[in-house]
Amino acid sequence: MTLSVRLRPIHARGRAARLAVASGVLLLGVTTTNTPIHATSENTWSCTGGDRSSECSSSTVPSGWPKQLQIPRIRVTASVEDKSLSNVADLHVPSKWDEVAWYDRGPRPGDRGRATIFGHKDSTCCPAVFWRLGELRSGDTLRVIYTGGRTLTFRVLWEKVYQSTRLPMTWLFGHTRDRGLTLMTCAGEFHRDGTDYDKTRVVYARVLLPNGRLG
Repeated sequence: MTLSVRLRPIHARGRAARLAVASGVLLLGVTTTNTPIHATSENTWSCTGGDRSSECSSSTVPSGWPKQLQIPRIRVTASVEDKSLSNVADLHVPSKWDEVAWYDRGPRPGDRGRATIFGHKDSTCCPAVFWRLGELRSGDTLRVIYTGGRTLTFRVLWEKVYQSTRLPMTWLFGHTRDRGLTLMTCAGEFHRDGTDYDKTRVVYARVLLPNGRLG
């Protein structure tokens, strides 16, 4: 079953919300506010000149919410989870090993900004949805399908592994004119002392506009 994704941080004055991926593997300290992190809700694509950010009119980011993520190279077809971070149990998102979760306090995939989708690397028994995420390379494509079936295609630019305590938070959640999509999962060594994996794998992609350029 395909579910829409609507992840919201815990609203607590003076506190930071934490998102956890793979049962507490990936911890992101994100300061919560009542305003989405992305700089703008612009979603109209209009053609302007010939620079690398040129966009084409007559197309917009689909309305609604992303419903499915497809990554052909690593044979991923995953529903996007509907989750509200309202209690401690919700921190370990997504709740299903074969699904992904979109952080909806940032932009939607295809809007200006860097949308973020989380997925588990493994489970208590076997590989999970992002087990093969590290196989993606520059030039690979992935698709995000919205309500109603409209699809956006993204092109992978790079893949990198960071120490989980040294994630580039300003870059990940800061303002940008890119229409980017960041995929994140755990990586590195698993520690059984309660700290789980010590690294985070990040894959960055940008939307392919109707004129063939990167958004």
